[in-house]
Order: sequence, then C-alpha cells, then structure tokens
Amino acid sequence: MTSDEVLTALRCCASDNCDGCPLWDDDPEDTTCADGLMVAAADLIEFQQQGLEALTKIDEGLKKQGGTLKEFLRRGDEVVQGHRDPAGPLGNPGFAGDIFICPTCNSPRVFYNAEKDAYICPSCGWQDKEG
Repeated sequence: MTSDEVLTALRCCASDNCDGCPLWDDDPEDTTCADGLMVAAADLIEFQQQGLEALTKIDEGLKKQGGTLKEFLRRGDEVVQGHRDPAGPLGNPGFAGDIFICPTCNSPRVFYNAEKDAYICPSCGWQDKEG
C-alpha cells in the first residue's frame, strides 16, 4: 500500500466509517480490515525508518568531509539543471536517425548544451548556435 492509502485506511478506521477505505472489500463476513491495516502501516513505518537511517548515514559521511546533505543536494540540483542534453530541443534539424553527426569531423558525439544554446562537438570543438 502507498503511504496515502495507509493514511486513508487509518483515518477510516479511526472514524468507524469504511467508505473509501482501500482495504474494505464489502464482504459481509469480513467485519474488520484492521489486521491488514496494521501490517501495511508497520511496513510503511519500517520502510520510512530505513530511508531515514540511510539519509542520516549519508549526512554523517558528508559532515566528516566538511559538507552537509542540504549542500550536497543543492549542488546536485545545479548539476542536473546544467546537464548536457544529448537530444537537444525538439524540432532541431541535423539529425540522422537518433544521431547528430558533426559537419566538420563527422563525429557522432555531438551533444546539445542548453546553457550555451548550441550543439557542440567535443572531438573538434565545432559549435552551431543556430541549431
């Protein structure tokens, strides 16, 4: 069960109203869904504890190196935002199938750099700012 489903089921059980409960199956002999809910809630709590323990270990390791988890994540966001987009913006010409070939050296390693808004060939240094 997802965390949202566990929360919904917990709130339904707390209010004695099973309408909308993801564990309710309308079986007249099944009068309670608490057993399934307890297992799902325990699984969710255990999963979240493992995630917190992993983040704590990462943070402790970064502190030993003079950094913090928050700083590490901020730098990661900057790297992702400035990444090289091999496909480039939609609709740009110059592709042969899925590969853009450099018109100067015929290298298939041409990539689109979103920061420079240009196609760049790392083999010969060619750049095409017009796309």
